[in-house]
Amino acid sequence: MSAEAADLRRQLQAGGAGNADLRAIDEVARALREGTSRLEGDPRGIQELTASALETLRKLEFDLRKRTDPTSNELYLSGADDAPAPYRPMVSEYFRELSRRSGAQK
Repeated sequence: MSAEAADLRRQLQAGGAGNADLRAIDEVARALREGTSRLEGDPRGIQELTASALETLRKLEFDLRKRTDPTSNELYLSGADDAPAPYRPMVSEYFRELSRRSGAQK
C-alpha cells in the first residue's frame, strides 16, 4: 500500500496539489504503515484502519473535485454509497425501516 500512496502523492504533486493535500496522503500512508505492523493478526483492527484511510482519501477526492470544477453542481465521491464498516448494520436497518414505512403508507 505504501507504494500506491507514494505514486498517488507523486501524481497529485505533478498535478499541482497543495501542501495540505500532500500532507493528507502522507498521513494516510504513515497511518497504514504503522497500523499494519501494530495490528498484525487483528482483522477487525485492520478493517477499521482501512476504512479510516479510505474515508480520508474520499474527503480528499471530494475537496479536489470541488476545487478543480467549481462550475459543477454535481459532486461525486467514488464509493459514496459505502458506509464505514461499524455503521453498516445501522444503515441497513435504517433503509429496512424506510421500506417498511413506505409499504405501510400505500
